[in-house]
Amino acid sequence: MTQFFASLLMPLPLFFLAIVVAFIMRKSKKKTAYRIGFTALILFYIFTTPLLASIFINLVEAPYHNQIKPESEISAIVIPGGYTAQFGSHGEVMVQALPGIDRLFTGIRLYKEGIAPIVLLSGGSNNPEHEMPESERIKKYLISFWDIDEDDILLENKSMNTKENARYSADIFHTMDMEKTILLVTSVTHMRRARLAFERNGFEIIPYATDFTFLQVRFPSMLIPSSSALNYNSGIIREYLGLMYYSLVV
Repeated sequence: MTQFFASLLMPLPLFFLAIVVAFIMRKSKKKTAYRIGFTALILFYIFTTPLLASIFINLVEAPYHNQIKPESEISAIVIPGGYTAQFGSHGEVMVQALPGIDRLFTGIRLYKEGIAPIVLLSGGSNNPEHEMPESERIKKYLISFWDIDEDDILLENKSMNTKENARYSADIFHTMDMEKTILLVTSVTHMRRARLAFERNGFEIIPYATDFTFLQVRFPSMLIPSSSALNYNSGIIREYLGLMYYSLVV
């Protein structure tokens, strides 16, 4: 339900809502309707420009440099889920990579480099009765294609969101009596929210961000609307709404 209301606050749904309201009010309150429609158009234009995307990129991505101190004693590399989708095709279960897949590949590389002896995969299933949890699917993938020892992989397979990623991962660490100093590997836009959730569950976090955006913005192309800019800007807004929610509720 929370995700549903958050989706309504994205630029595209808000734009259409404003246009509908302006259309309804066009006869009874003509001036107000024009103001609403004009404001909606201006804001929608702003949120589709690469210029705003570049501002968001500097704000969100600049703080992360991915430096791991040599003396750091890291218990595990924790990779929150949400980077694959599962769907059926001709009777077989297929897996589709989503944009956040870089967090998995980065986590694998860091494990191979010996940064930590354990990888914890966190992620459940939207439909537990018909789908294998994401973490279980990825575990099979790591064992089969990356030659990672099964004993080096921990699974958290119940979570449905970042808050539950952190809570259920904390339960695993408590059960196994592990130190809660972790390398948290996730997308840079997701890092603030994920870090907050894990810290509130007692973890000491070393952040390692992935999925950085490389955007070259020049005049006049920075002012030309694009679907990719709208998509990026909407994603940032979604993350900040989630961060506000976690700050108040988690």
